[in-house]
Amino acid sequence: MRTIGIELEVGRLQPEAARSALASSGVNARAEDWVRHNNRSYPAGVWKAVYDGSSGVASETVSPKLTENDYDSLRQVCQTLKTAGATINSGCGGHIHIDATDL
Repeated sequence: MRTIGIELEVGRLQPEAARSALASSGVNARAEDWVRHNNRSYPAGVWKAVYDGSSGVASETVSPKLTENDYDSLRQVCQTLKTAGATINSGCGGHIHIDATDL
């Protein structure tokens, strides 16, 4: 089973507000100043709400490694961000990283 990582860029919802909303819905999340993708020691299972820096993007929510068993948590995160006021605009994007270390 391959793991994936998801990055969700949104408008109008700053990192601390995203983290707070996620935590209120039961998601293990932290707010950070910047994405630290190369930090392999980051705790497993923790979502990160970070400043992105792209035009029109207020924050980016970065998943921990996910498996197909985690897709319900991905849905929960998306719904929580939407309910908290996150918007999508032309500056926003999403990224999916696929673990292919065995290839």
